[in-house]
Amino acid sequence: MYRHKTVIPLETWDRKFIFETFSQRQFPYVGLTTPVDVTDLIKTVKENRWSFYGVMSYAVSMAVHSVAEFKRRIEKEQVVEFDNVDLSFTVLNKANNCNFAYVPYTADFSQFLHVFSEQKQKAENALLPVGESGLSCIYVTCTPWYRTTAVVQPVEIGKDDTIPRIGWGAFFEQNGKTMVDFTIQAHHGLIDGYHIHLFLEALSEQMERIITLSPNRNIK
Repeated sequence: MYRHKTVIPLETWDRKFIFETFSQRQFPYVGLTTPVDVTDLIKTVKENRWSFYGVMSYAVSMAVHSVAEFKRRIEKEQVVEFDNVDLSFTVLNKANNCNFAYVPYTADFSQFLHVFSEQKQKAENALLPVGESGLSCIYVTCTPWYRTTAVVQPVEIGKDDTIPRIGWGAFFEQNGKTMVDFTIQAHHGLIDGYHIHLFLEALSEQMERIITLSPNRNIK
C-alpha cells in the first residue's frame, strides 16, 4: 500500500552530522529499557475484557505518530518521513514458534482492537506471517513470561534497517504499582534518547486517553 511520505533534504537537515556519524557504524542502534506504570490501564483493560496486548499496541501506535522521528526511515539512500505507519507484531502460534501479524494504521480504537484480534487469531493458527509489513511500519513484541530488563532485537546489518522495535515484558509490582519493562530499539542516526523520552511521554498520554474511552469509567 502506498504511504504518503516527505523526503528530508540531507544537506539542509539540522541532524545531518549526527545521522552521518551513526550511519557509518556497523551497529548504528540505540536501545533502552525502562519501567512503565500500567496500574490504571490494566484495571481498565480487565473491566472491559480487552486484550492488554492489543490496547498497549494501540497506545504505542498512537504515541509513534506523536513523534516525527519514529516515522522516519532510510529509503534508497534518502531519509523519508511517512505520514502514517502500520504495526507489525509478534504472535506465538500453536507450534510455540514466533509468528507475525499486521495491522494497517487506524486511529480508531475499536477498529484497531478488532483488526488486532482478528489478525492475532489468524497468526496463532498459521505457520507463516499474516499480512505483509513494509518500511512504513513499526515492530511490536511482548514477552509476558518474564521481565525484560535488557533486550537486543535482530536487525538487518548493512541494509539500512531503520524500523523501530518496541516491546514489553511481564507485569511486576513496584511500590504498590503494576509495572512493565518497556524496551525501545531504534536507529541512532534518526532517533536519540531525547526522542525516546518524547515517545514515552506520548505513550503515557495515550494510556490516560484510553482509560477515558472505557464505557465502564466512573465519572465523579
